[in-house]
Amino acid sequence: MSVPTIPTIIFAKEKPDTPPSKAAKRKEEPMNFWVNLKLLLANRSYLLLTITFAMLYGIYCSFGAVVASTGPYNYTATDNAIFGGVFIIFGVLGSFVLGVYLDKSAKFKFLIIMTSGLSMVFILLGLLTLPFNKWLFTFNLALVGFTVIPIIPISYGFAVELTFPVPEAMSNGMMILPS
Repeated sequence: MSVPTIPTIIFAKEKPDTPPSKAAKRKEEPMNFWVNLKLLLANRSYLLLTITFAMLYGIYCSFGAVVASTGPYNYTATDNAIFGGVFIIFGVLGSFVLGVYLDKSAKFKFLIIMTSGLSMVFILLGLLTLPFNKWLFTFNLALVGFTVIPIIPISYGFAVELTFPVPEAMSNGMMILPS
């Protein structure tokens, strides 16, 4: 503890006298974990989405290890940095583009199927081009990022739509758990 924090400890209130917003005034119903979990486990579409999300999220998380271990293919640390940057930049771009499309069309299932299928193709192409050509591999990483990273926001939105009475924190949290 430092001296400047003493006035805060003495004079700060535990809670404000009035709620800061209308949303803060609202009384939330207590969440019943077991009832919500039962609803989630009974929802077949949600379970299929969770499996798809877990696989693609696992690919997304482990792709850094693949890109970082390109030493046997005579790529430098600079090449690895470019690979990672391209993957992330195109992933954010893909999230933006597909998010705008999703807002206009609400075709969650179509986007999940499309991104899953395309990401499998581009990952395979990326692994096939890894040993041969740096620029072709970089291009494939851009395509992988464009299709793999958007699975996160698309799946979150779709999970909320599939499990409506269940709070979104519960449906998204339980979807992340197996990942």
